[in-house]
Amino acid sequence: MRWFVRLTLTIVVLYCLVITVVLIRIDSQDFIPPLQAWFRDHTGLDLDVQGKLSLDCRPWPVLILRHIQLSNSLQPTYPPVLQAGEFSLGLSVWPLHPGGYALGHVHIQDMILNLASLASSPCASDCRLLPSNIAHIHELRITNATLTGLPAQWGTPTGQMPEQAGHPSASLMLHHLHIDHLGTDTPGALQGSLTSHGPNVTITGSFNSTLHLAQDMESLLVQHGKARMTITRLPHVLNPLDLSLFGTLLIEPAHKRMVLRTLRAILPGLDILTSSTLIWSRPSWKGGIVINANLHELMSNLGLGPASLVRHPDDIDFKAHYTANATTLELQDIHTVIDGQTFHGQGRLTDFTHPKITFACTGDALDVTDYLSGVTSPSLPLPLAAWLKASRIRGRFFANRIQGDKFTAHAVSARIRTHKGMLRIQPIRGRVDKGRIQGKLLYDLTTDQVQGVLTMIKPPSPASITRLKVGGTLGNPWVRPVSDTAFSAQPQQ
Repeated sequence: MRWFVRLTLTIVVLYCLVITVVLIRIDSQDFIPPLQAWFRDHTGLDLDVQGKLSLDCRPWPVLILRHIQLSNSLQPTYPPVLQAGEFSLGLSVWPLHPGGYALGHVHIQDMILNLASLASSPCASDCRLLPSNIAHIHELRITNATLTGLPAQWGTPTGQMPEQAGHPSASLMLHHLHIDHLGTDTPGALQGSLTSHGPNVTITGSFNSTLHLAQDMESLLVQHGKARMTITRLPHVLNPLDLSLFGTLLIEPAHKRMVLRTLRAILPGLDILTSSTLIWSRPSWKGGIVINANLHELMSNLGLGPASLVRHPDDIDFKAHYTANATTLELQDIHTVIDGQTFHGQGRLTDFTHPKITFACTGDALDVTDYLSGVTSPSLPLPLAAWLKASRIRGRFFANRIQGDKFTAHAVSARIRTHKGMLRIQPIRGRVDKGRIQGKLLYDLTTDQVQGVLTMIKPPSPASITRLKVGGTLGNPWVRPVSDTAFSAQPQQ
């Protein structure tokens, strides 16, 4: 036993002597040129150490660089790709590792990462998540990191900064990011918190998950992800929005995509589940989505309306496949259940600034008795009315049956469009009480006024024609008979 203790003490003393000699004899600034060459060879970026470089022993060698920046010499007008107040690199107790070297820790403080500059740099084509000769990092810790160069909306032209393209930029602040065991042999634990400031929204939150790095280091699997976020300053939303996220995702830089295997978002009155693929080389998003909503609870929590919305739908279940890019959102295989009533359809939205919407919708057996109950309810929310007023809508609607308190209509069809601030539903056609119904409805998105005429024609000859006048507001409409006159002429086909 004594020989083991003596051997251990001898090794420790020799190690300390070697480190002391190294620290005395070697000028730490001599490490800068090799480091600059290494970064240039592995990332294509230029390393500039504006502060001091120091070598320490804690008890293993630690290299500390202060006030550094990485920039792209091919884009001199762009901001630096990365800036850091301090970068600390520590060797592992056993630096050799299957597939490469192991690092004890990598600590970065006060970092600024410009994603727009990164996207245009040579290292953007490097698909490895770690350098080729680094196989494992025991501890990765980032403190006070700011991500800039985030476009506030999609569509920034390639090769331009968001500001150059005329788009305001957003920033994201990582207060802390901590990963234990980032490597290919063991799962890593991820924790962090963030704040995001954009032109129209502020997000604060925290997150944690488990990381799995692939053997080829070209993909990263994030499992058991959890995040809690609070969103404020959303346009037209009065109350802060508390959001919970759960899911599993796969990041594949080689294919410039992120696969959301399962992602669930929960907020009061709304539950969203999606599996999709996001490609960032040409911004596009494709997948399937399921939405379960309680409109009363959702609008109340968002501050958009009172808790009781008498004539508005209550429970909404929505399923669809979607494809989105910078200018278009397309929905296919839509299956929606609103208060137990089923709808099918498809839709397309283009130009998010001045929306153009086309759709086709089919309903089964629809009961509108509760929505025509004579009790006043709120009208269309002003933000939604303004958005519809700026939109161009063209669509078709068909229902097998529509039932009210005193009528039942079959095979009801209508065309829907907007024009100069008016929502037009015309022509309306259908069968009712062994006869047929036809007419039109107009809704003024500016004044919230509803007007229209419905005509019911019943055989035999001479046909009985009843005209109904529709008026009021969307929240409080009324229907009154205008005439009930018999005509000898046959009804028009």
